[in-house]
Amino acid sequence: MLNWFVRPEKEIILNIAGNNRLRKVQRLTGEDFWLLSKVLRNRSLIIGLDVRYNLISDVGAYYAAKLLQKQPHLTYLNLMFNDIGPDGGELIAKALHVSIDIPQSSILPVNFNFL
Repeated sequence: MLNWFVRPEKEIILNIAGNNRLRKVQRLTGEDFWLLSKVLRNRSLIIGLDVRYNLISDVGAYYAAKLLQKQPHLTYLNLMFNDIGPDGGELIAKALHVSIDIPQSSILPVNFNFL
């Protein structure tokens, strides 16, 4: 289920969590995250992305890492409870280490994956 949270400054946190108990939702895969990253690129108003409880694997982690590098306004990315393994975790860690544009105050929960 897709939800938009708008803050007073008009910044948007996009919620695509896959754990809605009120209705059946289709969960995102790594390939879906590729499409999502293409759509979100250069969207300065989107500062957060919540994709917890989906089926995002190392493929999706690769695109998440690329998105973190190319989208400096993204300060919140929730990847909890996905299927990201050690390789995907390493890709995200390298993206955070290499990119100087990522703010120090960024929040990136990745717990409950296969790291």
